[in-house]
This record gives sequence, C-alpha cells and structure tokens, in this order.
Amino acid sequence: MTPLEQACSDIIHKNLAYSGERIYFLYDTQSPLAVMLSDAYKAVLPENSTIKEFRNPPAPLFHSENRTDNEWTDPEQESIKAELLELPKGSIVILVQSANFRLSTFRIRLELFNIGVHVVEHNHLTYIKKEEFDTFIDCIAYRTPEYVRLLEVFTKLFAEARETRLVSTDGSELIFGKVDRVLGNTGDYSKAEHKWGTLPVGEVLTEALDLRDVNGKCLIDTYPGDDFSIRICEPFEMTVKNGRVLPSDHFPPEFQKLYDMIRSSENGEVLVRELGLGLNPAPSTATPLSDINFHERKIGIHLSLGKKHGLYGKKLPKTEVQRFHIDIFIALRSMYVGDVKVFEDGGWVV
Repeated sequence: MTPLEQACSDIIHKNLAYSGERIYFLYDTQSPLAVMLSDAYKAVLPENSTIKEFRNPPAPLFHSENRTDNEWTDPEQESIKAELLELPKGSIVILVQSANFRLSTFRIRLELFNIGVHVVEHNHLTYIKKEEFDTFIDCIAYRTPEYVRLLEVFTKLFAEARETRLVSTDGSELIFGKVDRVLGNTGDYSKAEHKWGTLPVGEVLTEALDLRDVNGKCLIDTYPGDDFSIRICEPFEMTVKNGRVLPSDHFPPEFQKLYDMIRSSENGEVLVRELGLGLNPAPSTATPLSDINFHERKIGIHLSLGKKHGLYGKKLPKTEVQRFHIDIFIALRSMYVGDVKVFEDGGWVV
C-alpha cells in the first residue's frame, strides 16, 4: 500500500470508524492531484461502495471567465444531488474536488447532515502545485491521536491563563486577553453526531473573549492573494489596537489591497478574530501548500482578519456586516499561554 493509499484507508477506517456503512465516493479528474487522490481511494474503498465520476464539475469561483449562466442548473449536478439526498441514514459521502462541486446553493454537507449522512471533503486540489504533492500526501497522513492530545493540552492551558503572548522573530509582542472556548479540527469524530471534515486536518482555534482585548505588534510573513493562494514575503510589521489592525505605510501592495477591501466593506475597520494554532508538521514555510485553507494547518500561528467567524458568530450583531475571514501568518519566535512557553524553535513544546 502506498503512503497515499494508507492515508485514504486511515481516513475511512480510523477517522470515520467505518463499520459497514454505505459509502458514496464522488470525484473529478480535472486536476492531477484529484486523479492521484481518487485513484488511491478507489484502491482501498470497500467493495460495496458507490463510485461516481463527476464529469462536468463547476469551474473555480475566481475563474469567472470559465463560468456559464446555466452552471447552477447543469443536469449532472441535479442528478448527483438527488442521488446523495436519497442515501440512507448513516451513509458516508467522500468528495474529491479539484475546485468545489457546489451541489447546493450553500453547503451540500448541511443538507446531508439533515438526513443523517456523514461527509468528508477534499477540495481546492487544483490549487496545489506538482512540487507540493508529496507535502500534501504527508499532510493527510493519520495523526489524529497527537492532534487530540494537543487540543486537550491547549484547552486546559487557555482555561487557566489570563493572557496569551505571541512573540515575533523581531521580539515584538501581540497580546490576546482571556480567550473564548477552544475548538479543534483534529479528525476525531468519535463524539460527533455528524462526522464531517475537510482534509487535511490539524488545528486548534479560539479568539479573544472580548474582541477589543487584542493589542500589540507582530510580524506577518504569509498572507493570501485574491486567488486563494499564499504569498510568502519578507516579514512586515502589523500593529493591533483594541482588536483592530491599524493602517500602515509599510504593508506590501497585495496585503494593502486586502486591508482596504475589508475596511471598505466592514464599517471602516479591520478586526482580528481567530487565533489559530496549526498542528500539522507537513506544511511549512519551506514546504508550503499553495492553497490558504491547507497551509493554515502548518505548525505555528495564524490570525483571521475581518468580522466573519461562524463558530463564534453571536459576538457581533446580525445587523453588522460580517463578510471577510482572511487568514494571515505570524513570523513566530515563541508563544506563551499565561506563564507557560508553548512554542519555541519552530515547534510546539507542550
């Protein structure tokens, strides 16, 4: 069994705890990585699985020139959606997507949850470069027990700490006050009513209990462009006061564009929300994954800019525009939760 086949087998048997449920496997062949991943799944799927190729998936959202007016009513999309919604309760759906199948006007997994169907997604595979394939394969390898251990450690530390200090490589400090409930994306679905995940996994996340209680400075070394892919750059300083990022004359042009976009849409301010702790050892600055949603699993800290955060959505009134959630990465030297050093020399030390 190849490492990729082993990873797919572990997703089925360890993450999803397969015990004879019906599996519906839907894939496309629009990107080389989707072909590799779907071939690996087909090699390890149980014999009674339904395997279906989506032959005409929608184009990526940001490639607007490739979209057509009838894209949302394509007969193939409608027939596949109908098949999914006819699955019996307890079934497992695995989606391998070069972009995103967009089978529903919102998220197909929510419609499937309503009928008791579990969902695992691999999306945005077309954004991963050929030289990043080995990193991607390593990134989806089964490490859930270690991720669960770290989630438990950080949950306890954050509960006891009054503040968290993020120390950048130049010594500047960004300080979060008391944080909110701690959540994890570990691949452990043993206690979940709805088994669901977008792989790769490996993340702990929280945010300030009071969104104004984030202050100080940090260095940013990675941020996304408008095509969802990352930009690794010379670290630049970012100042936060009362939870808002202050304007600067020293932002890189593409970052300035993001900053202006958020500020113009969200009441003239750029809010810091998520404090994300990446746990996955495969992606790094030296071995990146171009898609921002994969790269945020790398060991280290990412912050989200913008007021949107569905997992902590009740903090801001519904009348307030909450449009953006854009992840950026700190050039991190060390991190302290209370008095406990948890990050040093490029890794977690707890």
